[in-house]
Amino acid sequence: MHRPLKITAIALCVATLGACSSSTSGSTGSSGSSPASKALVARTKAANVPLLDQEAFDTHIHTELIVMVNGAPMTVPTFIGIDQEAIRIATLHTHDATGLIHVESPEKNAKYTLEQFLTVWGMPAGADARCTFFSAQAPCTLAVTSKDSGKSGLEVRLVDQDELTLTVTST
Repeated sequence: MHRPLKITAIALCVATLGACSSSTSGSTGSSGSSPASKALVARTKAANVPLLDQEAFDTHIHTELIVMVNGAPMTVPTFIGIDQEAIRIATLHTHDATGLIHVESPEKNAKYTLEQFLTVWGMPAGADARCTFFSAQAPCTLAVTSKDSGKSGLEVRLVDQDELTLTVTST
């Protein structure tokens, strides 16, 4: 039963990164890949999120993210946390523009938050800069609602099959 998932994951890895090992464990060492972009390295360090040479599946969950800015949907970009040229991938990343956050970690039972994902995406720390990041007029409010646990903050844990709605509203 696990074999189809492994085959699907490997196929997805090859399609996304161009080439990956058939192993399902991740690595932070270099295996012939070039250095990741300085921006991705800085964002993953700021988020305290591993940057890997390939996807890892010791923790493998998916959380859907919906972003609404002043009542209008905002697309969550493709390849957040992925440097295709360097063949490097953050533990928190997207493969497409559906808003599906992938948590694929070499650490069993790894726990990450929405704020860490947003930092990998490039969201700055300052309140006004966050408004600008989401194309909202400062000042603004950021509110998070979890399908599983109701109202929350940016520190909400990414949980498998949860749906998070991030609402950004200019005040």
